[in-house]
Amino acid sequence: MTGSWQTCLRPSAGRPSGRDDDLEALANAVKAEADAHAYKVKVEGEATADAIRARGLALRDSPLLIELTTAERWNGILPTTMLPGGSVPFLQVAKP
Repeated sequence: MTGSWQTCLRPSAGRPSGRDDDLEALANAVKAEADAHAYKVKVEGEATADAIRARGLALRDSPLLIELTTAERWNGILPTTMLPGGSVPFLQVAKP
């Protein structure tokens, strides 16, 4: 078996019982890595929440933003099959 954790399990030179110290160092390293991952997940989650909140405020303040977003996502192709009496998406025809 190979791995970086194995080097932590070897007794340190000059100390008769370095195994306990090495195990403690390994435990601290694993905890530090877990803490770093948890912090990363927390920061990413907060950034996502802030982005969602900002988008919600923008949509609330400007209803035309919904139409802009819809138009930006449209691939330019109209449906090939439509039901009778149905409307054509994205085309708003004003009635005289």
